Amino acid sequence: RVRRLVEALAVCHSVNVTEDGAYQAASPDEVALVSFAQSLGLRLVKRSLTHMTVSRPDGSEAEYAILEVFPFTSETKRMGIIVRDEVTGGIALLMKGADATMAPLVQFSDWLEEECGNL
Repeated sequence: RVRRLVEALAVCHSVNVTEDGAYQAASPDEVALVSFAQSLGLRLVKRSLTHMTVSRPDGSEAEYAILEVFPFTSETKRMGIIVRDEVTGGIALLMKGADATMAPLVQFSDWLEEECGNL
């Protein structure tokens, strides 16, 4: 579960990589989350409007086609992205947002309730 969470943080965002390798985004929270994923070994290498590359701890790279982005809004209090893994062809919808917004949208689990309670 934790690995999938960190993978989602490394992919579900609107962060760009500058020429000198720094992260740039409209929200400092986005940069902080992507930087956290990097500290755990998943580094955003490059991103365009249609593709992104993430390096993994083992040195391999994951290539994703960005199929759709659902930007964060103050109304929905969440953002999402649909990506296709360029190796496996698998398509995933990843979402993140305020815990009060996201918790009702996901399947109940004791783990989720406990983690939200820890926030």
